[in-house]
Amino acid sequence: MPYIYSSAESLVNHTKAGSGQCVALVQIYAGAPHGASENWKQGVKVRDNTDIAVGTAIATFIDGRYPNLRTGNHAALYLSQDNRGVWVVDQNIPKYNGKIGKRYIRFKGGVGSASNDGDQYYVIE
Repeated sequence: MPYIYSSAESLVNHTKAGSGQCVALVQIYAGAPHGASENWKQGVKVRDNTDIAVGTAIATFIDGRYPNLRTGNHAALYLSQDNRGVWVVDQNIPKYNGKIGKRYIRFKGGVGSASNDGDQYYVIE
């Protein structure tokens, strides 16, 4: 079952949610399970899946689990995609001057940090 906040784009420029970490955004707005994000399950891959609803909680996963590492992993709310990348609403402590933001994450085929590669995102279940 995906977790969805259908008004995701309306969050842009609002004060960051909770702790300001990316995980807090999808927990507070989309209702992703609170507590240990390591218990999130990997759903369908985002790339080329045009059936994903706006506001669906997505994240990077390793071996089917959210790694919850200090860097290199991320969670966000899905907006849309094209053949080059995916649009998301997200938050990150050092970005957007204390606000929730919108950004485009290019598909990079597994090159570089997973958090900046649209190919590494899956729906959270």
